[in-house]
Amino acid sequence: EGRVEGARWCFEGKHSAQPLPDGDERRTFPNLVALTAGDDLQAQIDALGEDTRTLIIKSDGGYQELGANGPRLAKRLPVLEKLHVIDVAMAEVKLDRTLTPNLREVIMQNVPEECDMAILCPKLFKFSIHYWCGPPEVVQDMLDVATRLRSFDSYKLRSNRVLKFAGNKLEEIDLHRGESLSTVSARKSEGPLGGRSARQERGVHLY
Repeated sequence: EGRVEGARWCFEGKHSAQPLPDGDERRTFPNLVALTAGDDLQAQIDALGEDTRTLIIKSDGGYQELGANGPRLAKRLPVLEKLHVIDVAMAEVKLDRTLTPNLREVIMQNVPEECDMAILCPKLFKFSIHYWCGPPEVVQDMLDVATRLRSFDSYKLRSNRVLKFAGNKLEEIDLHRGESLSTVSARKSEGPLGGRSARQERGVHLY
């Protein structure tokens, strides 16, 4: 077996038998902040520095419906590029040109339908949402603004009957368990979804 060296609880030195690939998201990057849900989560969000580039907000292993008392993210983070919110009952999430002008990736799972959420980020490249039963406008408004979007992934997107993609940079659209969807419209893409490979199927329109 490969052996590792270094202090047991530090993040310096060799901690793996093989070098980590550059794209391995388990590595600790500069300006990455990972927060775990708890009584002090709101205080930790309020204390975030403006130099935060990657923000991960995750569950402590449970899931508690908090309603209006849940944590709120509506903070100016001018260089934030990636946001992951996983299994946390947020009360508010506001992301836009003023607060998060450089946001490129958003991954969300189990955000409650009562969450006051708005995602209006024109530089967004990647968006993933699993289990969303809230207002359909939240997702559609995001698509209207995210004209550079390349990847869209959803699981049990139960509110939207229609999805219309505004950009022409799409490379991947994954719709899992989208029983409520009747129509998906996308512009002919400059990426793999467009050109000669573009196909029009029932309920999917390329324009």
